[in-house]
This record gives sequence, C-alpha cells and structure tokens, in this order.
Amino acid sequence: MALRIENDGATIVDVINARVGQRRGMRLIAFLQSWDLLRDELGRAPSVDEYAKRFGLTPATAYRDRNLFDEAFPGQAPEEVLDLLWAWHDARGGPLLAARVADPEPESWVDRFAGAFTGLYPPGYLEDLRNEWER
Repeated sequence: MALRIENDGATIVDVINARVGQRRGMRLIAFLQSWDLLRDELGRAPSVDEYAKRFGLTPATAYRDRNLFDEAFPGQAPEEVLDLLWAWHDARGGPLLAARVADPEPESWVDRFAGAFTGLYPPGYLEDLRNEWER
C-alpha cells in the first residue's frame, strides 16, 4: 500500500501504529530515523548489513527491523517512504512524524470492500460461487 500526502490524512505515526501496533511502531520509527541518517551519511540507500554495522546491531536484529518495515509497508522500500515524508516536510515544514498521509483510494467501491472478506470463506468457495454465477 503506497502512501500519498493527504492534508486530511492521518499522521505517519498513526498509520504505523495502526499497521503494526504502538510498541512495534516505535521500533519502526527508530528504524526509519536510523535508516535515513545512514542514507544521508552514505549518499545512497544502505544495505541491511550496513545498517547493522553502523548502529551496532546484530544482523538478526537488523533484519527483524527491516522485516517490520516490510510488514508495515509491503512492496515499498524505506527510501520511498522517507522521500515522501521529506517531500511533505519541504512543502509544509514541521517534523516528519507529523506528516499527513493516506493510502491511495481503491479503484472502485468493490475493491474497497472485497478485502474485508478475505479469509472468511473456505478455500475455493468464492471461486465456486463465481463459476456458479457465470452459468
């Protein structure tokens, strides 16, 4: 779920807390701040191993931090999220954690509600139902 800047959206902190919980959210915020600092120092996107070495973490901890990011922002790189936050900051000022963001709108009202029913039906049930309707 790629984020976008949205004046009426939730803060990035609220989005993170909603996605991974408050305790893990604090860990993720620390990861993003550290990743951004290292990215600035290196002048490029760091690797997880560089992140671990720079901040004195075990590789396992560093990979856990990166996996937490991937859980909260599937299909995105930390650089994408950080670039969005910095774009918000450059346009409006203020702390990055106060950035107002939102998920993109679903393509249609069907898409919006379709995800709500995932996992409620036995495997293959919805496909059988679709086939029945097509007959």
